[in-house]
Amino acid sequence: MTPIARYVKLNGSMVGPHDPLSRDDVPPRPMEPIRKNAVTTEAAERIKQMILERRLSPGSQLPPERELSEMLGISRSSAREAIRALTHMNILESRHGQGTYVTSLSPQMLIQPLRFVMAIDEELIYPLFELRKIMETGAAALAASRITPEQLDQLQDHYDRLVEEIDNPPLFLEHDIAMHETIFDAAGNVLLLNLHESVFELLRESRNKTGAIAEIRARTIIDHGEILKALQARDPERSSAAVMAHLDHVESRLRELGGPQMTPSVQQLDTDHNGK
Repeated sequence: MTPIARYVKLNGSMVGPHDPLSRDDVPPRPMEPIRKNAVTTEAAERIKQMILERRLSPGSQLPPERELSEMLGISRSSAREAIRALTHMNILESRHGQGTYVTSLSPQMLIQPLRFVMAIDEELIYPLFELRKIMETGAAALAASRITPEQLDQLQDHYDRLVEEIDNPPLFLEHDIAMHETIFDAAGNVLLLNLHESVFELLRESRNKTGAIAEIRARTIIDHGEILKALQARDPERSSAAVMAHLDHVESRLRELGGPQMTPSVQQLDTDHNGK
């Protein structure tokens, strides 16, 4: 289930994207005319606000261009530019002969533009490591006290496969990712899980680089063994420290090798291998 489809329980009631109270029973606020400066930017913000207020939901169709421009108090050309900008952000999509629609708004779709930025500037992998340290150490600490026996068994199974597939980067990567996903699930915090899912594709890009390096795969097996032991012991501090040590090891080795631009990705290794 994607985060957009999740519901959050507030004051004993369920409020979510399909809750009629969030859209039908609340009269829309009148729109103020848009200032002449930065018309396109402000028009795009108004459309996003309509989505946030549930006046437009995922998959719904926007009003025709003329009606939308009248609603926003702008010219049709400015409305067209605002739609184009939001389409580039994967918030809207144009369907030939049908009109303009709100996308599914899935995290995977919305993160695509940022993936492109990372592909251009590979040095952004280091801020991503900082983000991972914040998220994953916290998730491990929570998981240590909440993880179920079944989830511990899953971690052990993925760890065993990790060891078996050390010379197979693509399969190694899949079990590496599966271990981290299991830890986030075990943390039992829906907001943390949603945050992880929203940046999942960026994290995959990061691991695509580091997982291609044999030394890092070997280090990962050692580090993941320590993480697993800490979680089996249900020790929050030890679990958090083990995750931090792992990420420090990976980042340090990547820097020593000259950065992400000096290393292939797992996908490149797999393509080269299959092409032989």
